[in-house]
Amino acid sequence: MKHILYTIGFILVINSGVNAQTNLPVTEIKDVKVFVENKDLHLSWSSDAHGTDKYWEVQGSSDGKSFTSIGIVLGADPATGNYQFKQPVAKIKTGYKYYRVLHIESEDMATASNTILLTK
Repeated sequence: MKHILYTIGFILVINSGVNAQTNLPVTEIKDVKVFVENKDLHLSWSSDAHGTDKYWEVQGSSDGKSFTSIGIVLGADPATGNYQFKQPVAKIKTGYKYYRVLHIESEDMATASNTILLTK
């Protein structure tokens, strides 16, 4: 886990569309939504990465700049093909109001979604 966090800082290619090292297309992460319902935090998103997933890391932040992992998603919902994350709000650090997901494709390649602000 530590080396994922160390490598993420310099490997994120958010807006270029191409990984500079391998010239592979960057995973597109679309329709990221976050909301609270029945005391649970819900995140959902879609992606063109079906079948190529290593895993997804869900992250939270209080300032929208420094993010911390709050969970892992291993694959898409078989019924919808979309991705979903659910966690009781009580288990999430107080003050987190910004969220994003990272598609971890390998130890040296990850793609981040846009940062989403949780509104009430």
